[in-house]
Amino acid sequence: MLEDMRTFSETATRWSLTLLATLLPLFVIPGAATTTPQSKMLLSSVLVAIAAVFWTISFFYRGTLLPRNMLVLASVLLPITYALSSLIAGWPSSSILSGLGEQDTLAAMCIWFASLVIAASVFSETRSRVFFLRAALLGGFVMALFQAARLFFPEALSFGPLTSQISTVAGSWHDLGIVLGLFAIIGAVFYRSESSALWRYAALLVASLSFLFLIVINMSDIWYVLAGVLALITAYMWFTATISYTEKFMLPGLCIAALLLGYFGTFVHENLPSKMQVVAVEVRPSWSGTFSIGKQALEESRTLFFGSGPNTFVRNWALHKPASVNATQFWGFDFSAGVGVVPTAFVTLGLFGLIAWLLISLTFFFSLWRRFRQLEPLSSESTMQFAIAGAVLYLLVFHITYAPGIAISALLFLFLGLFAAARSGVGQLKEAPLVSETGERAQGIYEKVVVCIFAVIAVSACGISLQALASDIQLNQSIQAYAKTGDIAASRKKIERSLSIWPSNDRAHRAAVELGILQLQALAASQDAAEQQRLESTLSETIGHGLAAVEIDKNDYQNWLTLAILYQQLAGAGISGAYEQAKNAFAKAQEENPTNPLLAFRLAQLEAVEGNREVALKNLNDAVTMKPDFAAAYFLASQLFAQGSQLQEAIQSAATAAQLVPDDPLAWYNLGTMLYAAGRYPESASAFAQAVSLNNDYSNALFMQALALNQSGDGEHALSLLMRVAELNPSDGTIPVIIQNLKDGKEPLSGLSGA
Repeated sequence: MLEDMRTFSETATRWSLTLLATLLPLFVIPGAATTTPQSKMLLSSVLVAIAAVFWTISFFYRGTLLPRNMLVLASVLLPITYALSSLIAGWPSSSILSGLGEQDTLAAMCIWFASLVIAASVFSETRSRVFFLRAALLGGFVMALFQAARLFFPEALSFGPLTSQISTVAGSWHDLGIVLGLFAIIGAVFYRSESSALWRYAALLVASLSFLFLIVINMSDIWYVLAGVLALITAYMWFTATISYTEKFMLPGLCIAALLLGYFGTFVHENLPSKMQVVAVEVRPSWSGTFSIGKQALEESRTLFFGSGPNTFVRNWALHKPASVNATQFWGFDFSAGVGVVPTAFVTLGLFGLIAWLLISLTFFFSLWRRFRQLEPLSSESTMQFAIAGAVLYLLVFHITYAPGIAISALLFLFLGLFAAARSGVGQLKEAPLVSETGERAQGIYEKVVVCIFAVIAVSACGISLQALASDIQLNQSIQAYAKTGDIAASRKKIERSLSIWPSNDRAHRAAVELGILQLQALAASQDAAEQQRLESTLSETIGHGLAAVEIDKNDYQNWLTLAILYQQLAGAGISGAYEQAKNAFAKAQEENPTNPLLAFRLAQLEAVEGNREVALKNLNDAVTMKPDFAAAYFLASQLFAQGSQLQEAIQSAATAAQLVPDDPLAWYNLGTMLYAAGRYPESASAFAQAVSLNNDYSNALFMQALALNQSGDGEHALSLLMRVAELNPSDGTIPVIIQNLKDGKEPLSGLSGA
């Protein structure tokens, strides 16, 4: 009975991690409410939790010691650093867990570390590693086939988060390429260790398909890293003289082909069939930008050693982003990671985070050198280890140079565990029987305690991750439901459910505020007494959600911005004290994001509503100082200048706005009104004509163009335009009067009330 339970537990553990590696590249949940990162984090949390439970049961039935491997011991520093950094940062919930599938959190790192330790323990047998690699290759094959089919049938195979041709089951287009490169390496090397002819051909098929698909993806960095890893493998195999004549030229050929495609890939890509010419634009901070952020974020001794806290790069970006970013189209984008995972860790975890990653890397390279320092003939076992080592090296490079998605990070830690599990590596795994010859337990009590603590941490990390994910998926469903139906009540119920699952979800509180504003506007328009009573309770609840959001995370400018917008709406409705509260909230938001011109613009709107024209203009000047091409700021400034009878300044601002957004008919209409007010009728008519050319049925622009043309002496043209306005507005009784006035040679507005 005990033996059966032990065997079942070990098998369940191995199957859980093998399924994780197989499904990670291709697992997504249908339905727009669950994003690809959320799907993959859900899968990881569930399967790692199952693996941790059965691994713990296996420990108590078998007595397998914790892996005593240099690589495993070095990796312990990562979760410890995450925990210390979170603690020193004040233990914010955003550093502990994320419902959006973000992986720079303590919970995510505990999950990855648990997968590494368990993999190092349960894959010590060669056949289990062979099974793992076969299953992973099978998952890669299915993923590649599916994505190839999507190139030709994107609409039929689009579901859930796959909304465009460049959205993939692996994550981003770049992530797909990295995963395919991984399978190209594994397939190209692993086939030599396969005893089964079927799996040998299968490995070559996956490698070939992955290599061909990389031509479609056309990412030069993937080609160069792939070429570098293949070059190392080729060099070792060549000098060991253990490969056939054909193999000696196949691997170098793949390496040279990868180099050439890295350099000439664009030319090849341009000559592919049109359905294969997929172009994906990816934007992320540069190396210099990342270290510029880090230099400013790590000025204090506390942050220098432990960083600003896990998952806080987005805040550091808001605080310290270069001013030049505002000149790009990505000025309002909040980057959650730097140029790569390891450089990001330097910012969020400080020197200890950087040391943790360096220690893992150096330990891996030392273990690799110890294992392959002697040029011995490669056996099936050592060839398989080489395939695993190549996979680790490949994924590790991309964690330094890129910020990959969840699938790639999870695979890195799984392959690190697989590499550590190889008995011929440095610091091989050791086992001890559960019961010694004398019938006494061989392992000490400390090992039981360590295993229990490890299991509790791993399962808890998976549990709270699932909790946060479930909450945010409910929130996504709320947003999706409102977009489809506009039903505020139904959307609010889903938000309430989201908050009942995870009360500290500040994103859900912000969504509740936005829905509350819509509900307040609807209730304020009603004359029903019962609705007025509901207005008071809704107002109280909405303010409560706004305050809760900033209480959960005072360092997130979006929480303060949402609260400020709420108070701004209330100030516009004449609620006493709302203006002061809105101004204070905007000030807090600006403290957390000082170079964001949108905040200065929203504050200008608040001041304009309050009648503080000069203060509003000053805020608008601040906005355009930060972002000289901020069209909305120039538009509002033109109206404020016009209110103060500063028509020359108003025209200047309106003209700048129109030049910045030449395809916006409202911008040209605004310029036309300013020119008309200044008596510059021909120019005014030209501006209105531009607005009409962009929107043929723009009645206001047609009407004002007619007035401007009439003032310029072109009454006939003005009359034809007014006839068009009459067609567009048959219920407007003033238009026929104006038309008759023009025919009679009178002033257009003569005889109208208020004229």
